[in-house]
Amino acid sequence: MTVSLLHLRRWLLGLVVAGSLGFGANQAIAAPGNAAMLACPDQGYDYYYAPCANACGGKGYCAEGGFCRCGDIP
Repeated sequence: MTVSLLHLRRWLLGLVVAGSLGFGANQAIAAPGNAAMLACPDQGYDYYYAPCANACGGKGYCAEGGFCRCGDIP
Protein backbone atom coordinates (compact mmCIF):
# COMPACT_ATOMS: atom_id res chain seq x y z
CA MET A 1 0.00 0.00 0.00
CA THR A 2 2.78 2.44 0.85
CA VAL A 3 4.60 1.69 -2.40
CA SER A 4 1.52 2.51 -4.50
CA LEU A 5 0.97 5.77 -2.62
CA LEU A 6 4.60 6.66 -3.21
CA HIS A 7 4.22 6.00 -6.95
CA LEU A 8 1.01 8.02 -7.07
CA ARG A 9 2.69 10.93 -5.32
CA ARG A 10 5.61 10.84 -7.77
CA TRP A 11 3.26 10.78 -10.77
CA LEU A 12 1.27 13.73 -9.43
CA LEU A 13 4.43 15.73 -8.77
CA GLY A 14 5.64 14.94 -12.29
CA LEU A 15 2.35 16.11 -13.79
CA VAL A 16 2.43 19.35 -11.81
CA VAL A 17 6.01 20.11 -12.86
CA ALA A 18 5.33 19.28 -16.52
CA GLY A 19 2.18 21.42 -16.48
CA SER A 20 3.96 24.42 -15.02
CA LEU A 21 6.81 24.14 -17.53
CA GLY A 22 4.33 23.88 -20.39
CA PHE A 23 2.48 26.96 -19.16
CA GLY A 24 5.72 28.95 -18.90
CA ALA A 25 6.80 27.95 -22.40
CA ASN A 26 3.39 28.96 -23.75
CA GLN A 27 3.67 32.39 -22.12
CA ALA A 28 7.19 32.90 -23.47
CA ILE A 29 6.12 32.11 -27.02
CA ALA A 30 3.11 34.44 -26.79
CA ALA A 31 5.13 37.40 -25.47
CA PRO A 32 5.29 40.39 -27.87
CA GLY A 33 9.08 40.77 -27.59
CA ASN A 34 9.71 39.57 -31.15
CA ALA A 35 9.09 42.99 -32.69
CA ALA A 36 12.69 44.06 -32.09
CA MET A 37 13.68 41.80 -34.97
CA LEU A 38 11.58 43.77 -37.46
CA ALA A 39 13.33 46.41 -39.52
CA CYS A 40 11.74 49.75 -40.37
CA PRO A 41 12.82 52.83 -42.34
CA ASP A 42 15.51 54.68 -40.35
CA GLN A 43 14.77 58.39 -40.21
CA GLY A 44 17.30 59.26 -37.51
CA TYR A 45 14.72 59.61 -34.73
CA ASP A 46 12.00 57.57 -32.98
CA TYR A 47 8.57 57.72 -34.60
CA TYR A 48 5.27 55.83 -34.73
CA TYR A 49 5.26 53.06 -37.33
CA ALA A 50 2.11 50.95 -37.75
CA PRO A 51 3.81 47.59 -38.53
CA CYS A 52 5.88 47.91 -35.34
CA ALA A 53 2.78 48.72 -33.31
CA ASN A 54 0.95 45.72 -34.79
CA ALA A 55 3.84 43.39 -34.00
CA CYS A 56 3.90 44.65 -30.39
CA GLY A 57 0.20 44.24 -29.81
CA GLY A 58 -0.65 47.94 -30.21
CA LYS A 59 2.28 49.70 -28.51
CA GLY A 60 5.35 49.93 -30.67
CA TYR A 61 7.47 52.39 -32.61
CA CYS A 62 10.42 52.59 -35.00
CA ALA A 63 13.55 53.46 -33.06
CA GLU A 64 16.59 55.34 -34.28
CA GLY A 65 18.68 52.82 -36.17
CA GLY A 66 15.76 51.26 -38.04
CA PHE A 67 14.51 48.61 -35.61
CA CYS A 68 11.09 48.18 -34.03
CA ARG A 69 10.79 48.56 -30.27
CA CYS A 70 7.81 47.70 -28.09
CA GLY A 71 6.30 50.24 -25.70
CA ASP A 72 5.76 53.98 -25.72
CA ILE A 73 8.10 56.34 -27.55
CA PRO A 74 10.59 57.71 -24.99
